[in-house]
Amino acid sequence: MIPKWKKDLINKVLSEKNNKKINFVHIPKCGGTSLNNAFSRYNINCLGHNFAIPNEINFSIIRNPVERFESFLNYRLQEEGPRGDWPQRLAYVYNDKNVDLNYIVSELTSYEISNFYPYKTIYYWSNNIDFFLRIDEASEFLKLLGYDNIEIPVTNVSTKNRGYFNNLSVDKINTIFSGDIVFYNKWCGK
Repeated sequence: MIPKWKKDLINKVLSEKNNKKINFVHIPKCGGTSLNNAFSRYNINCLGHNFAIPNEINFSIIRNPVERFESFLNYRLQEEGPRGDWPQRLAYVYNDKNVDLNYIVSELTSYEISNFYPYKTIYYWSNNIDFFLRIDEASEFLKLLGYDNIEIPVTNVSTKNRGYFNNLSVDKINTIFSGDIVFYNKWCGK
């Protein structure tokens, strides 16, 4: 359920920017692939992994930064091989399915963790965005726009073949993405 303060903000933005395009900015690993397909059916312009358009109505979905990075790593490790931004010294982990996420996180530097593309921080994507929602608030947002019988099928979910973060990994990711943690908590009322 969208909290009252956020619902009031959304209604204010919709009122002040009446008849402006509504744009969805897809922040990687926040559920955007599922939502891109759904939002396009509801007359919402999906901008993909691009910045918001000034003077239009812009919103995005955000996710807990630790869960987001855990999902990112699991997703990347499902691919055929490493992309160009993956550390060469850890390329072997793609072929060794026994190497778990926690070992990988322990071996990645803070710089490496914060410089995957197009991953970036939530804050990086926030310029010109009017409000942020959690994925479980998307259907209610569409109802605020006047849509009923909303369907948002879940797609592109990373399997957790490499496991979940332990406390050490959580602490490391919390430290690296501390700004995103504050940002997420602000928008999620924590």
